Amino acid sequence: STQSTWDTMATGAPPPSAPTGQLPPGWAALTDAAGQTYYHDTVNNTTTWTVPTRPAERPAEVPQTRPTSLSVAEMAERAGAPTFFPDPNDRRDVVFLSLSVLSPDPTAPRMEMPLDNAEALARLANTPFTIKEKARYQLRLLFRVQKYTEGLQYKMIVKKLGITADTTEVQLGSFVPRLEPYEYIFDEEKAPSGFFSRGHYSATTRITDSENKEHLKYKSSLDIKSHW
Repeated sequence: STQSTWDTMATGAPPPSAPTGQLPPGWAALTDAAGQTYYHDTVNNTTTWTVPTRPAERPAEVPQTRPTSLSVAEMAERAGAPTFFPDPNDRRDVVFLSLSVLSPDPTAPRMEMPLDNAEALARLANTPFTIKEKARYQLRLLFRVQKYTEGLQYKMIVKKLGITADTTEVQLGSFVPRLEPYEYIFDEEKAPSGFFSRGHYSATTRITDSENKEHLKYKSSLDIKSHW
């Protein structure tokens, strides 16, 4: 079998004998302290035990290409990234299924809001959900990816009486198509408390990708109360 230069040096195996004729252009024969001959590539400034048989040449440079006007998803698709459309009539890149509010409080009700159709989004805008003040909670987003999508970003702006009270921006990541839904659980938050914090809030949520393509936008509302 053929050994690498590192293997030869480590095992102490004798290097190949020096060639009897002239070396190819760009090579020079040298001798180490033990009297063994090795070869210097004067073009690339490298050495080897192996007797050279070809002229020393610089490797060909790979031409630099400018990014094309294709979208990230189109480039991935052309490169062979799969798509998955279980419903041929639904050609969305990403189908957002639901948004849930999770809380370790055993008295907290189950809160899951569908996101996968226009009727569900309309109900979400007109039906506020309640968060108990001081409650610890997390949001859980379920979605199915049908076409390769890069750089999904979630942004929610919460307002009270028209004044921005909170902004949440989260990089969800890049996703390949699959039948099983993805789950993203947000970092834990704590609801505000006190007289001025209680009340009704409205929120606008947008989910976009790295090219600022909008995959979902919806309005919702919530109430901060002293109880669930």
